[in-house]
Amino acid sequence: MDTVTESSMARAMAFLGGIGIIHSNCSSSEQAAHIRAAKAQCFPILSNPIFLSPSERICSLDDFESSPCILVTQSGDAKSEFMGYVSQLQWMGLSGGDKESPLTDYMVKSADSIAWNSDLYKIVEYFNEDSPKIDIAPVTRKCGEIVDVVARDDVERLRGYPRIVGGGTLGADGEWMVGAAIGTRESDKERLEQLVKAGANVVVLDSSQGNSIYQIEMIKYIKKTHPEVDVIGGNVVTMSQADNLIKAGVDMGSGSI
Repeated sequence: MDTVTESSMARAMAFLGGIGIIHSNCSSSEQAAHIRAAKAQCFPILSNPIFLSPSERICSLDDFESSPCILVTQSGDAKSEFMGYVSQLQWMGLSGGDKESPLTDYMVKSADSIAWNSDLYKIVEYFNEDSPKIDIAPVTRKCGEIVDVVARDDVERLRGYPRIVGGGTLGADGEWMVGAAIGTRESDKERLEQLVKAGANVVVLDSSQGNSIYQIEMIKYIKKTHPEVDVIGGNVVTMSQADNLIKAGVDMGSGSI
């Protein structure tokens, strides 16, 4: 479906051998951000890392937001050097006075990170053999930017899932395959550009009536400007309608609900 999926679900579906279609009920930049987040690493968990600098303090549990930890970097952002972390449990176990100290006084010091393209088995090896005393690790891209965070508990939980056959749905670049929904308006051409730049492997034309001049013209436009991107057209219910989409250049089609 092209109306329910965002980055976490798209990554999980690719991990299991499927493909998620990021919905278009948001701005084009937000939709593109979901694609980049889904493709950011091979591990299927998606978090929202919280960053602070070593000299800053944690005032309450609210500072953790939805993250199990706070990552400590030199400048307090994703693009600076990783220095360590503070987990929720660790912070809650501190005495009242210690909680008011700067993070550098009690954080777990670590400079290690996990590469964005590490699969589950490489991450298991990292926690169990390379860093047995570390419970949390940041995930970094080639440029060194931190894009996610992985906890040992997440890894242990996923190891209990059925074994994945074939390693999930990966593209030629080694990243998860992710799709995105677009419409047939003129403004969707600009949306398309952002989605392709973000790495979308396929676009779905979200229309209840697929056999329209608007969809046919959009299919032709996509295949002319981005022939490497697959196009799913629809919805259609007759052979003649399907034939029209095929002649326009559609790669796949969908029937009526």
